[in-house]
Amino acid sequence: MEWSAVNPDVIYFLSGSTISQYNKRTGVTMALGGPPNGDAVAYHVAVVGADKWICAAAGGGIQDTFVEIFCLNPANPAITKFINVPNKTINGLQQTATVGWPTPAAGQTLGIHSVYGSAGGDFLGVSFHGQSWGGNGDCVFNVATGTWSFVTNADAYYSGHPSLGNGRMAIGAGPSMAAIPVGCSFATLAT
Repeated sequence: MEWSAVNPDVIYFLSGSTISQYNKRTGVTMALGGPPNGDAVAYHVAVVGADKWICAAAGGGIQDTFVEIFCLNPANPAITKFINVPNKTINGLQQTATVGWPTPAAGQTLGIHSVYGSAGGDFLGVSFHGQSWGGNGDCVFNVATGTWSFVTNADAYYSGHPSLGNGRMAIGAGPSMAAIPVGCSFATLAT
């Protein structure tokens, strides 16, 4: 479960195949929606921006094996994004610009390890296992545009502990932290 970014009384949580919300002030629980194919939402719910999107990994399996992401707009739950990562589809439509999509390393199977929200914008942090780009499999998915940005091994500050904020991804640990603008090539910022 995760608290709303704009309403201190609302908590978002996963319930079977739906993302739901609970209002602690009114005591009302409401199912918001789930993947169109009936797959379960799984692992963790992530609040993106000022409750602009609520997202979760989806599909069968366990942590490190999920390959789908489901997002909805809680203000209008009919607005959804259902992302199938290996098939490179959003809402069942093949993406024409599939370059820059997460891919597995040779001999590996790509699987979602975790998802995490951001304070602003449309940015969903996603960590994958079995990935091909390095950087511990961390990347950012722009829910609005359907594009990805990747942390790579070329990023000298990367430690495997990201924090996605208001248009920035802080990577590193202890005294060496780097704030990188989301949406640009992480590798080019390592210099």
